[in-house]
Amino acid sequence: MVFATEYMGEKRALKIQSKSSMAIAEYRLHGSLKHDHVVEVVESFETVTLLFMIMERCAKPLWELKTAMPRLPLHIAMKVLKGV
Repeated sequence: MVFATEYMGEKRALKIQSKSSMAIAEYRLHGSLKHDHVVEVVESFETVTLLFMIMERCAKPLWELKTAMPRLPLHIAMKVLKGV
């Protein structure tokens, strides 16, 4: 599944590929960032929770994706940040 959105004038795509009970989400910026951020998607029987990284150059978390994914508090998202 691929979801697209636009934030602060930059187009982005979120690609989700399922792997058994866990999945990898790759948040790609079609803009000025040097690399993609790899995060985890946790699947359960009741819901799919998306944990994605805060962008390096944005002041706000990107919860504005127009998808069915639930919104997450910042302290939960920070637990899966890598290299920050």
